[in-house]
Order: sequence, then structure tokens, then C-alpha cells
Amino acid sequence: MKILKGDAGNVDLSGPIKLTDDQKKRFINYFQERCQVIEVEETKKFREKRTGEKFFTREWAIEEDVILHNLTLTPKQMMEKLRRSEMSVDMRRSEVIGPILVFANEIGLEICEENIEEIVIAFRKKKIDEKEERKRARQEERNKIKQIDIDIKSLESLKNRLKELSFLKRSIPEQYSEEEVEKVIKEIKRIQNLR
Repeated sequence: MKILKGDAGNVDLSGPIKLTDDQKKRFINYFQERCQVIEVEETKKFREKRTGEKFFTREWAIEEDVILHNLTLTPKQMMEKLRRSEMSVDMRRSEVIGPILVFANEIGLEICEENIEEIVIAFRKKKIDEKEERKRARQEERNKIKQIDIDIKSLESLKNRLKELSFLKRSIPEQYSEEEVEKVIKEIKRIQNLR
């Protein structure tokens, strides 16, 4: 078993390992002592590419955002604790510190060391909810456009049916149906009223 080291001190294992619950706990503790934030990825399937062998960006964990708000740490200490580059830490701080402060003010909370994790979790939830709402709105818009396309095709089809019925009235009166004409006109009006 090899421990692979990637960018900014990120680590991964060279292959999957199987551990008992006790071994897993000790293994995780080992990494928690050496790396401030760790993420465990349970998998049944072997990954071809190992995380440690490529340059990548990774999601910021809640614990990492909490560390960014620790005023007692210098930027260098943050870099070491987070195992991230100076630029990464600076960019993330500029991305989340202001919005989280504004969010805390909006919900009427003062930021202090005891409640920062709670505020970060609430902020993240709000962002996820906003993203889901935008996604839902986009899907709703796409559905409306699809429905308009369907209605346009239906109108074309109904228009053609009216032409056929008009032809039947002139050429084969016994196959002509006034009731069907009324149904077609009613359906055309229904589709037009949807707009």
C-alpha cells in the first residue's frame, strides 16, 4: 500500500483497502492527526485514476470554511492546516467571508467562535436551496417551451383537419360531421387560451 501525494499536500491511497470498523477508526484518526480535514470515500468499485496522481481542485468542506473564519490563525497556518495553496486559501476567503458575514447579519446572528459552524452550515444550505430553485426555474422554462412546441404542432394538425373536414363537406357530405368541426374548433380555442 502506497500513500500518494498530490498538489498542495493532498493525499490518496494507491489502491482500495478493506478494514474492520476498529481498523477504519484508527486509520481515519491517523490521518486526522496529520491533516486537519479529511474526507472518507466509501466505494465498492476500484477507481482507475488515483486522486494523488493528478492535479485537481476539490470541494471545500464545512470544517475548512470554519477554519477560514479563525482570526487567531495566520494565512500560513491556515494553509498548513487546510493543506491548500496560499492562492486557494486567499480566493476562498474572499469568496465566502463577506457573504457569510452578510448572511449572519441577515439572520440576526453575531459571528463568534462557538456558532461559526452553525452559520456556515446554514449559509451552505441557503446556497444549495438557491441553486436548486434556479435549476427548477430553468426546468420549468424548458417545459413551457416544450409545451409551446407541442401546441404549435397540435394547431398545425388541427388546421389540417379543418381543411379535410371542409373538403369532406363539399365533396363527400355523408362523411362530414359538424360535431367533429366543433370539437376541432374547441380544441384550437383551448390551445390559444393557454397563451
